[in-house]
Amino acid sequence: MAQPTTQPRPTAPRVLSGPEKASVLMLTMGEQRSAKILPQLSEEELGILTRAMAGVGKVKAPLVESLISDFSLRAAPPPPTPAPLRAASRDAAANARVPTIWDKLAGVSPSVLAGYLLNEHPQAAAVVMRKLPPDVAAKV
Repeated sequence: MAQPTTQPRPTAPRVLSGPEKASVLMLTMGEQRSAKILPQLSEEELGILTRAMAGVGKVKAPLVESLISDFSLRAAPPPPTPAPLRAASRDAAANARVPTIWDKLAGVSPSVLAGYLLNEHPQAAAVVMRKLPPDVAAKV
């Protein structure tokens, strides 16, 4: 008598906790990019993330793709605002402007900044130069 064949039960999609999601993103972005983020974490956050990285195990590609897509959507800039609101917010921002890192870099000696940018990747240097005021960039 033939034995009935049993079909494997479908498994429920894996649900990751917040720290596990962060650890998967950190692991997929690579060592160099992760190294820029890790110093910004507190010791407690770093401990939580490290434990999550150690315990997350294998994560299937579709779940990783879903995490990256979700992160990209949440990290994307907000949709454009209508012109009247944009003008009002621009006016408010102009009145309460906080110096940015680019403003601070514009105050650095052009020769010092040029010496620093010589060791950078050309594309990275181009981004920095593009963000500087034109007169400062020309001196650099």
